Amino acid sequence: FSAWGGVGLNFFVTGFCFLWVNVCKTIINSIWAGEWIKTQLNTTEMISGGYITAAVLISFGAVHGLASPSQLLLMCVVEPFLVIVNKITVEDELHVSDPGNSLIVHAFGAFFGIAFVLGMGVKARRIPSAHRNTTYNNDVTAMIGTVILWVFWPSFNGALFHNDVTLQGRIVMNTYLAICASCVMAFATSPILHRGKMEMIEIQNATLCGGVIIGMICSFDIEPWVPVLCVDTTA
Repeated sequence: FSAWGGVGLNFFVTGFCFLWVNVCKTIINSIWAGEWIKTQLNTTEMISGGYITAAVLISFGAVHGLASPSQLLLMCVVEPFLVIVNKITVEDELHVSDPGNSLIVHAFGAFFGIAFVLGMGVKARRIPSAHRNTTYNNDVTAMIGTVILWVFWPSFNGALFHNDVTLQGRIVMNTYLAICASCVMAFATSPILHRGKMEMIEIQNATLCGGVIIGMICSFDIEPWVPVLCVDTTA
């Protein structure tokens, strides 16, 4: 169930949330403005909806194997509302720069998933040890997905800036430097910590953390060593 169910439920969460997000945006924006505002579907809104869907998928990673399909459906219905409120709060109220959605998507999705698990009353000691381990085939499949994410991460950070080629190019450059640095450091440090062997779960996560961390400053005009040394070799 954990393998095939994970793939199938990922498809369901993605499809449902991408459609539901547009309804959520209309409701939240209307409440915020005090009048009814329709959501005009265009490329920008579709990309924004994809970001909000990504937050739900990140939360899904925390509850996968623990939540039932009905509980997942509840999460898919509720979380997009909260993500949109968080987005308005961060960008419009606090005026925080977050072009790569490090706070709005990644951090919020992770903490919401943890909160959802705690709300379900799941205790770590009650999870069988067999459910904590992965198999060879699962690791290979996950590693292929990691490579795909790694390759397309710059487009994730810079997708909304298609009207400014210069800014988008800077975002892509900074993101590539960041994920390359995190990739190198992941493969360099994992064997040191595990007696010459690489831990695949660590590799799958650490190689991508550079793209997440650089998200908040990827649009800044910074020196190349900043994303390489200061941001991602420490990640």
